[in-house]
Amino acid sequence: MKDSKTIEANITGIVQGVGFRPFLYNLARSLNLKGYILNRGNAGVRLVLQGFSANLNDFIENIKLKKPQISFIENVSIKSLNSIKKFDILAIKESEQGRGTSLTLPTDIAICETCLKDMRNPQMKKYYQYPFIACALCGPRFTTVKELPYDRERSTMIEFPFCTHAEPISCIKEYSDFNNRRFHAQTFSCSVCGPHYTLYDREGEVTQEKQIEDILVEITRRLNGGDVLAIKGIGGTHLVCLANDKNILKLRKRKGERKYKPFAVMVPNLDIVRDSLKISLEEREILNSFRRPIVLLEKKNNGDESKMSNQIAPGLNNIGIMLPYSGIHHLLFDFIGEKPLIYTSGNKSSIPMAIENTKIIEQLKDLADIFLLHNRQIYQRVDDSVLRMHDSKVKLIRRSRGFVPEYLSLPFEVDISSAIATGPELMTTGAILRRNRIFQTQHIGHVTHLETYDFLKESLFHMQNLLQVKDAEIEFIACDLHPAFITTQIAQEFSSKFNVDLYQIQHHYAHILSLMAENDVKIDEKIVGICTDGIGYGTDGNIWGGEIILSDYNKFQRIGHLENQPMIGGDRCTKYPARMAASIILNKFGIDEASKIFNKIEIIND
Repeated sequence: MKDSKTIEANITGIVQGVGFRPFLYNLARSLNLKGYILNRGNAGVRLVLQGFSANLNDFIENIKLKKPQISFIENVSIKSLNSIKKFDILAIKESEQGRGTSLTLPTDIAICETCLKDMRNPQMKKYYQYPFIACALCGPRFTTVKELPYDRERSTMIEFPFCTHAEPISCIKEYSDFNNRRFHAQTFSCSVCGPHYTLYDREGEVTQEKQIEDILVEITRRLNGGDVLAIKGIGGTHLVCLANDKNILKLRKRKGERKYKPFAVMVPNLDIVRDSLKISLEEREILNSFRRPIVLLEKKNNGDESKMSNQIAPGLNNIGIMLPYSGIHHLLFDFIGEKPLIYTSGNKSSIPMAIENTKIIEQLKDLADIFLLHNRQIYQRVDDSVLRMHDSKVKLIRRSRGFVPEYLSLPFEVDISSAIATGPELMTTGAILRRNRIFQTQHIGHVTHLETYDFLKESLFHMQNLLQVKDAEIEFIACDLHPAFITTQIAQEFSSKFNVDLYQIQHHYAHILSLMAENDVKIDEKIVGICTDGIGYGTDGNIWGGEIILSDYNKFQRIGHLENQPMIGGDRCTKYPARMAASIILNKFGIDEASKIFNKIEIIND
């Protein structure tokens, strides 16, 4: 072929699980290019293409211009091949293992508008009211994938082979049709071949295993009657009830939580809360994004309490709001109407959410009245992410679904193959370093129980597996300085397991370091940071709190701090502020005067 060339292209970034291979295939096909495309583990996507030089140039130029919206291209490397082989077809080849320093897998992606239309279209028989509908551009990813490269057989969807006879078109035909938006999509299925929901009572007995419509009618009746529903979703289980005073107080009492603990609310659209809450353009945008996090929205003065109960977040000036992100969420609102629903994590305090059906019922039978559970395995549990907007910037409070496993790039080069950090003991997130990229695990929670201890270790090992980090590549372990933290014990275990050094970092210095990395502070720069976090174990063996720190990436100097105070019960003061107040009063006024003060005020018995 005159003026014909052969090139090899390697593309890294978020390029698996986002419809990238189908996109590349159709782009190459439109330019009459031949060759093949394949996934390469966490090394991205490789292409070998043959065709006219002008067409190849157009292809390379359009990769970034026309890529799928949810993809992220980190790098495209091109080289010419002196190939004498002539390609007669264009094909997506079977994936192969490949090792890189990145992670090609995206986050879990909210259901797209096109799939929603299919789900609500009675003419689409196999997708009508089917809650697990998905395509190449939406659906679960991180929560279902066991290992890379990203293909169905390496995910929990391997249990659901594509159907060959569904109407109006089988799933295997959709998967094979390059004109179909489910072409080479890995996690989609239909009502004929895919997972399904079943309704159970507290004893684990099936109450409804019929059509999803019958199940939703029964759920609507029970919710309107004041019952609490446990619903298994993409990455875990939620407890759901109508967001009125009576139900909220009942759920809060069942969970045994303090009377002022706030709940998150799911609404079918933002029009419902516009009379009660302030919503900026930036907040509206992130709420509607494919990430679908919980966003803290400020209450309006004299807002409409009939639409948003004060019991949702008593004493606070904001409420956590999220929009539906899976098919079952939308279907529930289709049946129950435009009513705000409490959606709170389905777990007991400080215990990770159960993700296996029998354990979900066992863990939540005292909290929920009915259980809507599906038969697709959740490989990684993931909580909803929580954030707020500040100065038009996203400030993450809990980084989990919709953000994991995206990485943070350090603002300098690191000559380290890999390292593991186990985090503090409360509100924990683990992390793995891969060159100059930090890959955080999903939100773990308080590592104060055996269950969260296991969850943290499993999450770190899973991230190591996805990143294809060999044990021999791990060069050190990092953890908090506090000697009694369970996360410190885990780090000590890892240090022995991998036979590497353990580095313990002072808690407040660690906060400043994370701020430096997030704000692109360079390796040779210093900053003065103010950390008003709770207590942290100090380098002198004392409890620290309220530090002014002069810091660079290698060392720090504590140049100021709050006055030291006695702490009744030690670390318990961080969980029960009344103890801290009592400690300060007792220290300042002495026992006699303090007793008079204590008699005049109510201090919670903790």
